[in-house]
Amino acid sequence: MGVIVQDAEARILEANPAALRLLDMSLEDLREQSTRRQRWHTTDEAGQPLSPERQPAFLALQSGQVCTAILGVTSVAGKQLWLKFTAIPTPPTTAGDRPGRVYSVFEDVTESQRLQLEFQRSEGRYKALVAATSQYVWTNSPEGEMHGEQPDWAALTGQTREQYQGYGWAEAIHPDDQQATVERWQAAVATRGHFEAEHRVFTRSGYRSFSVRGMPLLDAQGALIEWVGLHTDITPLREAQAALEALNVTLEARAIERSLAYDDLARFNSLLLGSAGEGILGLDREGRARFANPAAADLLGYSVEELQGQPMHALIHARLADGTPYPEDECPVSQLLRRTAEPGTDETESRRIEGEVFWRKDGTAIPVEYVVTALPPSTQDGRGEENGGAVLIFQDVTAAQAARAALEQAIVELERSNRELEQFAYVSSHDLQEPLRTVGSYAELLGRRYGGQLDARADQYLKFMQDAVARMRQLINDLLSFSRIGRNEVVMKPVQLEQVMQDVRASFETVLGESGAELTWTELPTVLGNESQLGQLMSNLVSNALKFRQTDAAPRITLHSRLDEGQVHLTVSDNGIGIAPEFQERVFGLFQRLHRRDEYEGTGLGLAICRKIVQGHGGEIWLESEAGKGTTVHLRLRLATDADTATSQTGTGQNADGHTETNR
Repeated sequence: MGVIVQDAEARILEANPAALRLLDMSLEDLREQSTRRQRWHTTDEAGQPLSPERQPAFLALQSGQVCTAILGVTSVAGKQLWLKFTAIPTPPTTAGDRPGRVYSVFEDVTESQRLQLEFQRSEGRYKALVAATSQYVWTNSPEGEMHGEQPDWAALTGQTREQYQGYGWAEAIHPDDQQATVERWQAAVATRGHFEAEHRVFTRSGYRSFSVRGMPLLDAQGALIEWVGLHTDITPLREAQAALEALNVTLEARAIERSLAYDDLARFNSLLLGSAGEGILGLDREGRARFANPAAADLLGYSVEELQGQPMHALIHARLADGTPYPEDECPVSQLLRRTAEPGTDETESRRIEGEVFWRKDGTAIPVEYVVTALPPSTQDGRGEENGGAVLIFQDVTAAQAARAALEQAIVELERSNRELEQFAYVSSHDLQEPLRTVGSYAELLGRRYGGQLDARADQYLKFMQDAVARMRQLINDLLSFSRIGRNEVVMKPVQLEQVMQDVRASFETVLGESGAELTWTELPTVLGNESQLGQLMSNLVSNALKFRQTDAAPRITLHSRLDEGQVHLTVSDNGIGIAPEFQERVFGLFQRLHRRDEYEGTGLGLAICRKIVQGHGGEIWLESEAGKGTTVHLRLRLATDADTATSQTGTGQNADGHTETNR
């Protein structure tokens, strides 16, 4: 079905590929059709020239009603087509106005029109033949009554002679047709004129439709001798006509339905394009704008009408951000259009471009990101290329660039602040050692020199002072350890966890023996990390398990490992006092203690240091526990690969950010 869209002035706006193929025109030729350059001559169904004012689209715009007509079109080369047009106007936007558009839906009915003309000629020949030959022939008396033997009538109707005598023949006619037939027959008899009628006759196979002709037979003196009649079976003709009428009704309904669906689709597409926030441009194969949505026009400072038909590269993309010319052959959009126009191209291609600018009507540049999707030409039945071009979707990224710049600046400031805080923590912790050593030294001297010489309270005060100095020293050391982690770049190498645990066992040999504790592990893999920090991590976990043990059971510490998608999942389980669920995240914070110092010593930095080490290794740490039933700490670390081992042997490694460095 061909579809042509025209505006209120009957100017052609758009046509679908089927319309251009049927008319053998491009869209530009169709729009520029004029009497000077006319390629088709249009006639009505009778073959008379048809002026534009009498064509369906013009009549639909004038009347606001659907108009249908069959038009004959003949090209200069002599090609002739018959097209059935249905012009459907759109409702006016304001009462009393003319329709804003008209959709002309048409189809090629050349073959059916040819058959209709042949049928009309055949029908004429058939009637002439029937007039000269006998089919179902009958005779009546001058008074219009049937007498004597009527073999054809008897064979047709099955009536006997007694049944059809006189006006008995009328009993074989369908009851709905009897009265009209008899009245017309009597009128012909009275005037001695020709009798013609159509009626249904009951035959041996049921009711069938007949065309009837009766003619008076006169003698030389003009006296009426008898009537001679002829019944011609036209049942197939009437059935064909009924089928054709039903088909026409169906086709018209389908055309209207498809036109309405096309109209709905056009409205939906218009709404979609109008509501989109991004600019959307439809380009033909030469890069000219075929359509533009309101957002595109607004972003570029043009109206939609100003963009229509304009070469987009020359209009908005001809210069780079610094104002220098942007050659069209270097433009990604133009390159894509050229590639899709090459013979044999039948796939779409999309490209996303960043870091370019489009130029507005006022001469200002806007930074954009855009996606251009090519629509390669298609061929149908070898008749040539159709469609083609590209769709360009773009957005103004001015705000996004500003936000990105602000974010990058914030990151720089945050990194600087973190470095300053780490430096401050390190320096502060380091500088606190000097006065603490002085206080500790003098407290120790006082205890040696005056211990036992003063009263019991003075000795107690000295002990409090020495304990406080020891706790302060431990707190500063832990704070120094925490500040050192991540302060300097750490080179990552393959580390054998088996060796790490052997070293940890050796450092806790005395405590393990005194407490009767068991420290066991299964076969451990090699991970990618820093051996010193991993040793500190495992030491802290073992130390916690030994510290927070049950009073009535020897500590049992078990280490298991399993591989999980390129990572090592470690679990460190103990049978200690456990941690209530509401405190399981809190214990990873700085200086977080769940018990009094007189119950369990420590600074509250152990698990905070563990988390910082694991996160510095790109891993995860969490725990599962229940009060009174022990604790299981979960760790995820990177599994060392053969490539990591090879890199380590050549003297290079990765720092905590994943960058490769040479060891010095």
